[in-house]
Amino acid sequence: MKDFTLIVLIKDRPEFFERWVDYTILKKPNYSILISDGGKKKIDKSKLLKLSVNKIRYKYKRFSYDKNYLQFCKKIYQSLKICKSKYVSLCADDDFYIDESFSRGVKFLKKNKNYVCYGAKMITFGASNKYDIVNSIPTNFNTMYKNNKINDNSLLSKDRLFFFLKNSNFVIFHYIIKRDILKDVYKKTLKSNLTIPNLIDIYANSLIYCKGLVKTSNEIIRMKQYHSSSDAKSRDMSITLADNKFFKENQGLIDKLTKHILPEQKKNKYYLMKEIEKNFMKII
Repeated sequence: MKDFTLIVLIKDRPEFFERWVDYTILKKPNYSILISDGGKKKIDKSKLLKLSVNKIRYKYKRFSYDKNYLQFCKKIYQSLKICKSKYVSLCADDDFYIDESFSRGVKFLKKNKNYVCYGAKMITFGASNKYDIVNSIPTNFNTMYKNNKINDNSLLSKDRLFFFLKNSNFVIFHYIIKRDILKDVYKKTLKSNLTIPNLIDIYANSLIYCKGLVKTSNEIIRMKQYHSSSDAKSRDMSITLADNKFFKENQGLIDKLTKHILPEQKKNKYYLMKEIEKNFMKII
């Protein structure tokens, strides 16, 4: 696939990257890969050599250290500027993708111009041995979004936004997305003055839903391991709510979303803001 790139966001964790390299060599993907490194330590170049020897199409780019979530988002934005493919997907080195789903997703987006991203269900798993989290037997398999309504076909961005707030179907790190759309989303995110990771993610996902239709199929697109250093483990909502900046940033986010969808609505701004706030609290 010449028009698709998988952007792999890494930060140290050499044991995870080594396993991801071995999995990628086994799968022999037919698309390009951009490895975006925000780690503090230098990568083991022998792992990159393994990719080269096995003729995996990849580029490696080292960025500034991901000292916080904003720097991480900046890395994503810069990666999207480097990448020239029309479609992209973000992942980490603890993700295992089903390549056939990428092909189906790209074909779907090419055929359906009103859709901005395509995804599917995801299986999460843990590890049976806490002392060997990389190579132990997988346990605690679970399918994300299996009980949620997963598609909304409304042409109104307000309806799609409320669908997301009610169903919490996050797409940024799970789906195939049009690169120009995702690049614009992260450009706006970096200018938003938001600093709390959960609120940043909610804002970015909200913008995706506002920009176009989202397709979620019933297939499995990837497996993800949950572990002590996984990004998902750091998304403890109790920490978000306890942050002394939460109230201010929460109100700022609601205001931004209100302004974003206000032009297509006949309702006044105050009423629309209250409606968003009411739905927004369901995701928190």
